[in-house]
Amino acid sequence: MDTLVLNTHFLEKICPFDLGYKSVSVNLSDLAAVGASPKWLLLSLTMPFINEFWIDKYSKGLFHHLNIFNVKLIGGDLSTLGDSAAGLSILMDNLCITDKISKNYLIKRHTRPVPRIHEGIVLRHLVNAACDISDGTVVDLQNILNNSQCGAKIYLDRLPISSYLLNNVEYKQAISFALYGGEDYEL
Repeated sequence: MDTLVLNTHFLEKICPFDLGYKSVSVNLSDLAAVGASPKWLLLSLTMPFINEFWIDKYSKGLFHHLNIFNVKLIGGDLSTLGDSAAGLSILMDNLCITDKISKNYLIKRHTRPVPRIHEGIVLRHLVNAACDISDGTVVDLQNILNNSQCGAKIYLDRLPISSYLLNNVEYKQAISFALYGGEDYEL
């Protein structure tokens, strides 16, 4: 499963339709290289800024290309970091969010986390180490680095932070929630 990374595999100004198309192509190409007959696709999309217009255009490109090869989308995830910690802060009256939709979304991300079962099944044959982000991105990453004797670089501008969080707190606070908050349960 190939991951497309902003500013490495595509630019921010890319047409969302084209990115949806490319998301399918790069993964089907890997399958073609080993003679596989693809039937299904799991989509994981982690983007710091997504709105309804963007998702609509992206989806049209994605499904257009899936239909050409008769491949079905069977699941996946759109994920962000820091939402659960913000939700807990709201519940503890340490954070005031006036936008009701954002407030409810952030609280739900804390009270109803989604286990990434399907993603874990897909990843088990592709990665050498993984964990869920329960203690915060920095702490959980440090655990992997300590056990693997490797290093890492975190690009703050590429952290997947939801618009619900970014639009309601200062940028530095959103980054702090994403790095240190925990209980996001993303893989």
